[in-house]
Amino acid sequence: MSIAHADEPNRLATTIAVEGTELSRLSTLYNIFEQIPQLRMDENEVTVIGLGSPLIYINNKVLNELSELRHIYAGKVQTISIISTPGSQYQKDVQAVIIVTTTEDASEGFGLNNNLVFNANQKFAVNDELLLTYKDRHFSVDAFLAWNQTRYDIAKQNLTKSYDIDADRQYQVIGGTRINNDEDLNDKLVTAKMAATYKFNNNHSINFGYAYYRHFDKTVIKHNRIAETLSVHEQDVDYSQVAQTDTLPASRTITPILQNETNIDYLGQLGKWTLKAGFNGFAKEMMQSTPDNIGVSLFDTDEGNDRLYANASYLFWKGNTAFGSEFNSHSMKLYKNNTSNEAETVSAQMEENTLAGFLNMQQQFGIVSLAAGVRYEHIWFKYDALPSDMGLQLSQMDRFYFDRHSSHFYPNASLTLHLGSHLLSASYAESNARPNLANIRMHIAPSMNIDNYYLTTEHIQTTKIAWQWSWMQFNVSHRYFDSPIYNTTDGNVNFTGSNYNDLSLDLTLSPRFTLSRNRTGEPAFTYRPMLNVHFIKQWMQQEKPANMERYNFNAPTLAIDWDNMFTFPKDWSVRLNAEWHSRGFERNTRYYSTNFQMDCAVGKQILHGKLDIELSATNVLHTSRRDVTIFNLKKTQDVKGFIQTLPTDVRLTLRYKIK
Repeated sequence: MSIAHADEPNRLATTIAVEGTELSRLSTLYNIFEQIPQLRMDENEVTVIGLGSPLIYINNKVLNELSELRHIYAGKVQTISIISTPGSQYQKDVQAVIIVTTTEDASEGFGLNNNLVFNANQKFAVNDELLLTYKDRHFSVDAFLAWNQTRYDIAKQNLTKSYDIDADRQYQVIGGTRINNDEDLNDKLVTAKMAATYKFNNNHSINFGYAYYRHFDKTVIKHNRIAETLSVHEQDVDYSQVAQTDTLPASRTITPILQNETNIDYLGQLGKWTLKAGFNGFAKEMMQSTPDNIGVSLFDTDEGNDRLYANASYLFWKGNTAFGSEFNSHSMKLYKNNTSNEAETVSAQMEENTLAGFLNMQQQFGIVSLAAGVRYEHIWFKYDALPSDMGLQLSQMDRFYFDRHSSHFYPNASLTLHLGSHLLSASYAESNARPNLANIRMHIAPSMNIDNYYLTTEHIQTTKIAWQWSWMQFNVSHRYFDSPIYNTTDGNVNFTGSNYNDLSLDLTLSPRFTLSRNRTGEPAFTYRPMLNVHFIKQWMQQEKPANMERYNFNAPTLAIDWDNMFTFPKDWSVRLNAEWHSRGFERNTRYYSTNFQMDCAVGKQILHGKLDIELSATNVLHTSRRDVTIFNLKKTQDVKGFIQTLPTDVRLTLRYKIK
């Protein structure tokens, strides 16, 4: 994951200016992300529509902890760039990159910024964040301390269906289960960070940072209210004909999590050369205990990710040339013990190392811009089951060891035409995706089988045409998936299925209207609407059981977001956002994320901008829910899904700053 080159223009990036706009009056970077139509926000996840989870850089530093989005004040954000076709400088298992740049305080001396949030619907959970800053000509330091608490209830419905083959070789439903439950979540997170920058002169600087995160009390209590089970030969499960109704005991999960991050980065400017080098270290420990009605499961992991990088770019003629290398080491140790099933005891360690190098060139010839690059990655993967692993004992093996090497070149190229205020571009890029390491390690050891889909890498070829004009952008993207990785209903294990194509269309409108001005000529009443329409259609060929023929696995998905932001005289602001999603398929999974959701917020600045007050609410009509169904095309014997009703979130935010 090489560092982003902020000084190199990316012709295929959507850049959003924040500084000096209405977006800078929001509370945090998280709130700004909520206003960007291309992004989907969840408490624990950020996704780019059609591209999945992005790689996020904050001032050239990789973001590992998503809670950081709530710790960066909106007034410090300068620009946000969303790259939907990453170039060769980025690791090739990411489909999108977000680059956030922030501004430095011009004034020297000490500063204080405090952010206090009350969540009314979350049982009045309290969040308090304190930032202390100091800056002089050559040295600056930031000290950050935060206490964040999350407490709320979630209603959820889990569904399963089981299939069998009859005498005529037809698949039929033979059973199903529906469980209605409530989940109580209580998470207490403490964050402490310190960052320091020393500038030798205007051309050279060294940055040092350390961050400590601890979820010392993350508890989930699940109450299974009603369980309904039936056994009938029907085309579909009719849960109104209940064969058994029962009330199951509650289960409880306790998960303390400890994370540490360290970074040392150098940035230098020598004439036409820009130099960057550094070390980023990330360590995470997680201990989980899950008592329930079938026993106690203990889950303990120790994960580390270290990255060394060195990049350089040179301004040449009417463009630049960039090259660099990196070494990324990702290691994990696991201990899992299920007291109700001794065979599930897992004790193993894994390691994945990546050595990469890239070369990228950009040049402009009149109205034409050309960019091309290539990235080389060599990956070696190692898995070693420890002697205490029950899989070794059951298999009567002394050792289970596996390693694998792979190398690949990933090219990319783009052509851009600058036609007055219009910009038309075409691009091609290759990338890949691999199964999550955590899922691989949990399923190899107990079975002692190495199936190709555990370690396979899917290859993705993306062709894109983009058109931009002022506040309008339209994108057409075609992707071809070679050896795609599919979900299965056992939750974690993936399998390789048939190759397929998909096509996505995106239209974004973001005009800004100034309706009145104050005496000094500054905008007093403005209106900034943002409309995003996203359509995606896949062409997947998979054999389906007879009773699944009525499901169109290639059903398209349509999402429409309409965000509105108003600013009024005397520093008042109002936000009204609405979104609607249709139900469609992504590979073998059917999603219905949000049928309709409405959010709103009212803000006021007082004391000459020193104090911000905001009252916000999400899902105000309580209409939003998640509805997911996974069709297991590997086993062709069951289907699983869940329906989750999302809570209405009401927050009161107070932020006071001294500078």
